[in-house]
Amino acid sequence: MKAKTVLILLSAVILCLTGCTESQKPTTIVDNSSAVTTSSSADSESVNDKYYDSTPISQAYLTGDTSSLDEKQTEIYNKAVSTINDLITPDMNDYEKELAVHDYIVGCASYDEAHLNALGIGLPNSDNPYGCLINGKAICSGYSTTFQLFMDMLEIPCKTIYATDFEGDDHSWNIVQIGGSWYYVDVCWDDPIPDF
Repeated sequence: MKAKTVLILLSAVILCLTGCTESQKPTTIVDNSSAVTTSSSADSESVNDKYYDSTPISQAYLTGDTSSLDEKQTEIYNKAVSTINDLITPDMNDYEKELAVHDYIVGCASYDEAHLNALGIGLPNSDNPYGCLINGKAICSGYSTTFQLFMDMLEIPCKTIYATDFEGDDHSWNIVQIGGSWYYVDVCWDDPIPDF
């Protein structure tokens, strides 16, 4: 399964870099920071239904108003705020903040290998920040939406990329802007299986 995901990632990156036509691009980019979704392989409504939107949590952090958060969002919010308070200091630049968050996610979560079995059934919430931060288990979308959440809370420009290969297997990762340049970040692939 991981070998297939590498091919998905490489194919999507190559397609993005080679300037193929819109109809050929297998990627969907979700930019929660501005609540804009662009899609070349699925319509916006289906993308928003399929992937976790952490915008209410990051907006609650930025505004200080948590009144609109439900119970699950509040639990994610509390864990994320606690993590930021433990990891981030005022003297850190965006790169240091991004790296601290990246390393924290790699250390706090492990890949939900149950999703790799024949049935593909793992723990609930492995595809979102709750699974990653609270249960300690995630799949690629859980890693990428958690990273997106932290970047939005820290006001570091970030987007989440979702890709599907020709067999229908999915993968997601992020791009983050540091010092005016965009960089690919794949927290899922940076987390070793098994954890060491």
